[in-house]
Amino acid sequence: MIRNKKFFIKFVPHILPYLACLFCLACTPQEKAKQLAVKPSLGEQLFVANCTSCHSHTAENGIGPGLKDITKRRSKKWISAFIRNSTALIASGDKEAVAIYNKYNKTTMTSFSFSEPEMDSLYVYFKGL
Repeated sequence: MIRNKKFFIKFVPHILPYLACLFCLACTPQEKAKQLAVKPSLGEQLFVANCTSCHSHTAENGIGPGLKDITKRRSKKWISAFIRNSTALIASGDKEAVAIYNKYNKTTMTSFSFSEPEMDSLYVYFKGL
């Protein structure tokens, strides 16, 4: 129970904005919005709907490579570029993309035009594999 109710009622409304700021200082508004938009379950849904015909969530290879630990082997930027347009990445001479292309019978991956939040969700999902 609060001993000095009058002091509490006068004091708390004045410090609440400052307390709220302490919790928000670590993130810019853009980072906060991005964190809220990233949904690992969306990444899993996208993976199941678009990727499982060629890729597994394990290290086991199929038509394409298994994606377990893909985030340890490739950067987020590279993964996004490959998902969006593997043909362009191969044509640019990217050594990793060319090696994958050659290893998997010169088969190009279907290009996907996922939004940034969708790509972020996929990346979060891949990190959990």
